[in-house]
Amino acid sequence: MKHLCYFLCLIALSFTQAQQTFYGTQEITYHYEGESAEMMAQYMPKGMTSYYGKDKSAVDFNGAAMEAMMNRVVTTPTESFAISHNNKAVYTMDNDFVEQNQPKMENVQVEKVEGETKEILGLTCDKYTVSMSQMGMEMKMVMWVSTKYSMPEYKVTFNQDASMELLKQANINGIVLRLESEIPLPGASVTMIMETTKLDPSPVADSVFEKPEGYALKNFADMPMPGY
Repeated sequence: MKHLCYFLCLIALSFTQAQQTFYGTQEITYHYEGESAEMMAQYMPKGMTSYYGKDKSAVDFNGAAMEAMMNRVVTTPTESFAISHNNKAVYTMDNDFVEQNQPKMENVQVEKVEGETKEILGLTCDKYTVSMSQMGMEMKMVMWVSTKYSMPEYKVTFNQDASMELLKQANINGIVLRLESEIPLPGASVTMIMETTKLDPSPVADSVFEKPEGYALKNFADMPMPGY
């Protein structure tokens, strides 16, 4: 479950990409469907808020055990870290941990579904189907992509996001406003749906990307899981 949380954290860190560069705040809701939907809803967020500055990004997790484990994840040109208010700690992601846990995508296939579009926040999105192997699991996704915006190209310490890499491999220049991911679990499966509900281009305050004063510095691998 911890590796799954880390994988979802990577997805969250840069969920959008695209054309006219977007700086500001993006709000996203999560929804779960399938046999294990209730179990996933207990652990995974009900939503998240992503912040995009000129050279930094951050995401807040909202609800469920994910919020109890980490409230905010920040990525800067020099480091990435998670903030836990419950533990009054900042968990840094060192290179060794990232190398061991970075999801590797294999057998990636991305196809545009011609003639199928969806309106999200007044933007027309094209449909793409994705299949790949990652973390030993066969995964299928549906991406709804608008070409109006593009995300800033951050210089970061690691490849933050699966959807960003997928768009790059498929040579798609756009912003993912809805992502439907089939997550296989032992004896069951669940579909995680992430959909953008708000895009606010107002500048993000620098304080969003700062470490809280007085918090202990720890390694991300030492972050306690909820219930353990």
